[in-house]
Amino acid sequence: MVAFFLYPLCNFLLLCSLVFCFSCQSPEQKYPKEKILRINLTREPTTLDPRKAGDLTSCLVDFILFEGLCKQSPQGGIELSGCSSIEISEDKKTYTFTIETSMWSSGEPVTAYDYERSWKAVLDPSFPAVNAHLFYPILNAEEAKKGLVPLDEVGVIAKNEKTLCVTLKESTPHFLQLLTFCTFFPAHQSMNGLNLSSSQKQDLISNGPFQLSLWKHDDEIYVKKNPYYPKKDTIDLDGIKMLMVGDESSALHLYEKGELDIIGAPTSHLPADALASISRKKQFHNLPAAGTMLCIFNTEAFPFSNLNMRKAFALAIHRKEITSHVTQLGEQIATGLIPPILRKHDRSFFVDGDDNMAKSLLEKGMQELGITLHDLQGLTYSYSAAATNHLIAQTLQQQWLKTLGVKVKLEHSHSKVLLDSFARGNYQLGQFFLFAQYFDPMNFLERFKHKTIQKNFPHWESQSFIQLLEKSTHQKNPHQRALVLEEAEEEFMNSMPAAPIFYSSSACLIKPYLRNVTFTPMGSIYFEKIAIDLDKK
Repeated sequence: MVAFFLYPLCNFLLLCSLVFCFSCQSPEQKYPKEKILRINLTREPTTLDPRKAGDLTSCLVDFILFEGLCKQSPQGGIELSGCSSIEISEDKKTYTFTIETSMWSSGEPVTAYDYERSWKAVLDPSFPAVNAHLFYPILNAEEAKKGLVPLDEVGVIAKNEKTLCVTLKESTPHFLQLLTFCTFFPAHQSMNGLNLSSSQKQDLISNGPFQLSLWKHDDEIYVKKNPYYPKKDTIDLDGIKMLMVGDESSALHLYEKGELDIIGAPTSHLPADALASISRKKQFHNLPAAGTMLCIFNTEAFPFSNLNMRKAFALAIHRKEITSHVTQLGEQIATGLIPPILRKHDRSFFVDGDDNMAKSLLEKGMQELGITLHDLQGLTYSYSAAATNHLIAQTLQQQWLKTLGVKVKLEHSHSKVLLDSFARGNYQLGQFFLFAQYFDPMNFLERFKHKTIQKNFPHWESQSFIQLLEKSTHQKNPHQRALVLEEAEEEFMNSMPAAPIFYSSSACLIKPYLRNVTFTPMGSIYFEKIAIDLDKK
């Protein structure tokens, strides 16, 4: 009887002692806290294959998951990442890369063969790569993409697992800058078998600081630290959670509730109606970025096949009104294509809001087309569905009506649909943010070199422009090269296939417990460098 009583009593005492022991543990021991960065993307990436990425969101996620031969330093220079050394021939046409010892997230070694296979896949005529033109400085790259020569004649050869040899058509001063863009990142051989546009967890193998853990369609992406990344010990974050909240005000609410750590550029937008109050917060950061907001014209369709019509609409824009009352982030108005951050000095190619000249050019254009003002009513301005974009579009609509007497219709659509319409030429005029892919003015100019380039949305081409771009590659003196590129920009502005509106800035809110938040010269963020101070959170 005594034994029967003591048995449950002992169990009770043991349970009490366990509860007491666990209650005495510190919160850190009791609930180990992971360092998870929470950001907002606003929209779904179109793909996580770096070779196919073209939209800003896809590229941003690819930079988190993958790494190439070179990366951009905070000062705009080149840092080696996927290679340990580079040898450049005397004529600067041959680059030999020694591949750094590193692994895929599967534990397999990254080799020179991975780079050769990935790059040549981009140049396959059947492969959907919107940035294939970036490879064209490589010998026979353009010819291979057009199906004129076989891929084995492209100047990219892996001599062994550690040695990649690249031969260029001509010396290309910005070639190493090109390699910092995600299209040049290697893709694992298993990539071709994955459906990288579908939901849920993906068995995506990557070589960057983080690896994909979860992708829930139109909801969130979660990435965790890659245990095989060579510099994993320098990464403070355990993972990054990326929400997809399209409404800017809703994202701001989540930030204020402590459910997001960063909102705004480069991953999302800040709500236009709250910018005045947001800009006064201590957590607000605003830096110039390498981007230009453009009004693009379809030069192959009525009425913007006419030069004077394009110039009339461009000069009727009052840019200062847009930056002062709509975007409100202190952006510099754009009277040239290339943002100041990518050039030694700023230059204006036209006068902002030149109403008298705009009216004169409109009259001249109508005479050349044999039309009246009535024929221009109902032109459609296309833009991406975001609150700030809508306000910009409304302002342009009012300015064109006031100065030119033309009532323009507004039409917004999802970003992917809009870009497809631009690429197909199914538009009249529209709004497009041109962001730098690498740190060189050539990046803004080469997109308009040929009509066949998928991102040449105005479908404009000029032989004198092409000749100037090609001439720049032969300039050994950086100053002379800059002058030739400025000539090319002048040729572009004289033809006005796109009207610059303002140069972009990277405006965002960052929680004070985040450390080492470092921006690239182009306005993006080195996410792998961010640290979280849990004591201040």
